[in-house]
Amino acid sequence: MEWYSILSGLIGGVSIWEGIKFIIFRKHARAKESAGVMDATAGTLKSYGQIIDKQAERINKLTETTLDLSSEILKLKGTQEQAKYVISENERKIKGMQALFSIEVGKKKAAERLICFVENCTVRKPKLGTYKTETKEYEH
Repeated sequence: MEWYSILSGLIGGVSIWEGIKFIIFRKHARAKESAGVMDATAGTLKSYGQIIDKQAERINKLTETTLDLSSEILKLKGTQEQAKYVISENERKIKGMQALFSIEVGKKKAAERLICFVENCTVRKPKLGTYKTETKEYEH
């Protein structure tokens, strides 16, 4: 029986020790478990940080490209406005020349109706080779 009491005492002592160890080191065991979770979380956060840094670089590049394109658009709009101005000036000049041309054509037609085609006519007005327009000629 002696072996039995030694063995039961030993088993009881180990059980009591494990119980005390479980109670005392319970927080330490949880801390180890959460440390593993924290390490995994830290790794995940680090990878997310790298992804965010890459995205920030891409956004910066896109912003620079957008600014460059905006300045080009503004330059082209200025050029377009200048071209519109030149076109409107040319249209204005063309209208003026068309008006002068119409006036001159009308005067020539009126003169042709009144011109005498007989070369030796004494009543001819204006004299042969002396007809000129009454207005100044258009100077460009």
